[in-house]
Amino acid sequence: MLPEYAITATSEHFTFYDIISKASSEHKVDSLSAELRDQFGPLPEEVANLLQLTKLKITYSALGLEKIDLQPQNAILFLPDQDNEHLADKAFLQYLFVSAQEPWMTEYKPGFKMNKKMKPVLHHPAGSDTTPAGLLHRYTELLQKPELASKAELA
Repeated sequence: MLPEYAITATSEHFTFYDIISKASSEHKVDSLSAELRDQFGPLPEEVANLLQLTKLKITYSALGLEKIDLQPQNAILFLPDQDNEHLADKAFLQYLFVSAQEPWMTEYKPGFKMNKKMKPVLHHPAGSDTTPAGLLHRYTELLQKPELASKAELA
């Protein structure tokens, strides 16, 4: 939420929410963050969290995930329905299932939750920062890991 003490005019609130919701890349979010700092000074924690949440949404949407539910103890990844499997990044889904067995992933104690469909569950590593900002940063970074690895392979 954009706090009213940071942006007092209702029209500015709606304008910034609209701009944030339409951001299509991390670069655009970073530009908006710089613009907000230029206009209003240091960003309140709520605004910084909203911008980081937007980055996480951009990252998981690009990978074909429906959403991520950050809970106090874990993160639940919502995979696309079978009807929408064309939306999924198949390389990422394969990476996700294979990486569950990798040594670096053991700190997340990966598992699965079964309701109407299977959802991968990652438990926050012991001693990790579980503040909203910490979780948003951690899972944005984690989801970008395969993307960064594939870029490194191309270089």
